[in-house]
Amino acid sequence: MLAAIEFDTLSYANELQKVGFTGQQAEVQAKTLKRIIDSNLAAKQDILMLQKEIAETKSALQKDIENNANAAKQDILMLQKEIAETKSALQKDIENNANAAKQDILMLQKEIAETKSALQKDIENNANAAKQDILMLQKEIAEIKGALQKEIAETKGALQKDIENNANAAKQDILMLQKEIAETKSALQKDIENNANAAKQDILMLQKEIAEIKGALQKEIAETKGGVIKWVAGMLLAQSAVIATLVKLL
Repeated sequence: MLAAIEFDTLSYANELQKVGFTGQQAEVQAKTLKRIIDSNLAAKQDILMLQKEIAETKSALQKDIENNANAAKQDILMLQKEIAETKSALQKDIENNANAAKQDILMLQKEIAETKSALQKDIENNANAAKQDILMLQKEIAEIKGALQKEIAETKGALQKDIENNANAAKQDILMLQKEIAETKSALQKDIENNANAAKQDILMLQKEIAEIKGALQKEIAETKGGVIKWVAGMLLAQSAVIATLVKLL
């Protein structure tokens, strides 16, 4: 009978872990071996057989480890290939989205140019219409002035005849007529000034509306450009994050 063998399970478990065993597998293997040694007091032959089995087990485990390592390498190569393909697809998507954004910007610039041209035409038409109204008003004022001058001339001739017929009555009539003429002239001047002021107000209102329309269009253009840039920036950031995550998996 051989003396009892002191078997170091911890060292044995550590050795098993070095060759690829998990902690749990190494612990179970060590405890099992210790129970065998303690219960059977194995002879040298038994120990040799056990060492042989351990060597065979170690060899088999090493082969499994090599096979697993090769399989892991294949998986890594496949993953690298998938990452490369995904990266290429993402780059194509980025290019396509950038091209689409450029097309949208070009379309928007075209629409802005067309709108600007239409507004300029409207402004010119409104300005021409305002000019026509002013010319018509000036024409009416000139006609009224001519009619008044004619009427004054006719009245003056009639008054002169009345003066010849009745001097005192003529003087009174002349004074009254001069007063009426002055009031009529004053009223006409006020009407002319009111019409001129109204025309100026209309022109100022038209200029204000044109300025507001122009400001609103500029604001809308700025907001549209900002939205497109933010969208493109968001897409680029999202795609960059995806690429960074895939690169980390390498």
